[in-house]
Amino acid sequence: MIKISGATSGSIPLDQSTSAVGPAAEPAAPEAGEGTNPVQSGETVSLSERATDAAALYKGVAAADRPEGDPQIQQLMQSVAEGSYRPDSSKVAKALLSFERLVARKLGSD
Repeated sequence: MIKISGATSGSIPLDQSTSAVGPAAEPAAPEAGEGTNPVQSGETVSLSERATDAAALYKGVAAADRPEGDPQIQQLMQSVAEGSYRPDSSKVAKALLSFERLVARKLGSD
C-alpha cells in the first residue's frame, strides 16, 4: 500500500480503468536522473477524508452534467415531450414567493 503523508481515510485501487475524480491522465515523464518506480497493479492509495469528499462532490457534479442517465429525469423529459407534464401550481407559487422575499431581503427592500 502506498501511503500519502497526512492522508489515512478512504482508499482507491490504482488498477481501475478510470479514477474516482475523472479520466485517467498520462503519467508525467520523470526528471533527468530520476529513477522510475511504477505502481504495481492492485496497490492502493489512501486519501484523506477531505479528498474523498472532494471526489464524491466531483462525481455528483459530473452526474449532474449528464442528467439523462437518471430514470426520474428520463420520465420527466418524456412527460414534457408528450405534453402530459403538469407542475404543482401551489409548489411553484410558494417557490416564487420565497424567491421574491429572498431578493427583497438581499436588496434591502423588505
